[in-house]
Amino acid sequence: MSDSGMSLAMREQAREDWLRLISEFRGESDRAAALVGAALLDDNLERLLKLYLVDDDFQVERMLGSGLRTLGARIRACYCLGLISRDERADMACIQAIRNYFAHNLHVSFEDEGVNDSCRRLKMITPLLHGREVSKRVRFERTVCMLSMLIVQRQEIAAQSRLQVRPNLAPELLSMQCPLWDDNDIV
Repeated sequence: MSDSGMSLAMREQAREDWLRLISEFRGESDRAAALVGAALLDDNLERLLKLYLVDDDFQVERMLGSGLRTLGARIRACYCLGLISRDERADMACIQAIRNYFAHNLHVSFEDEGVNDSCRRLKMITPLLHGREVSKRVRFERTVCMLSMLIVQRQEIAAQSRLQVRPNLAPELLSMQCPLWDDNDIV
């Protein structure tokens, strides 16, 4: 199934999620919007990885809880596994930078230069604006919503192409793996 081949039920659910998210963003402070937006993408990426990686909940949870517990690590993992595009990775990295800026600075807004620069680098939303100017916050919110929708859509695709655990080799194949091994060498 292609990215555009989302089922009708999934498309409707994604639309409802989008509208709910936009509504929630409206009532939040700039800091809350930045933190919640990044957290949403983080949760979506984690779910995407869980659906794509092998069906071994214990091992996948251990991996996600250790080496892949940060948003940055999940973005890189999804990109390296081919689950997200280069532009999606770049925009998510901008969102991560925005989240970090808000998390580590007091009295910040989307108009602060550190946030403003990252918002300007959000590129996937640009062609959809058709030349209209929008605030940095709206640019951020719409990008988060769009990326969230894309990731949710990819979850169905990822589940259909889930990685499989490699089967164990039969003993006769194992013995061929060490050509210097001679049965007479066993003591």
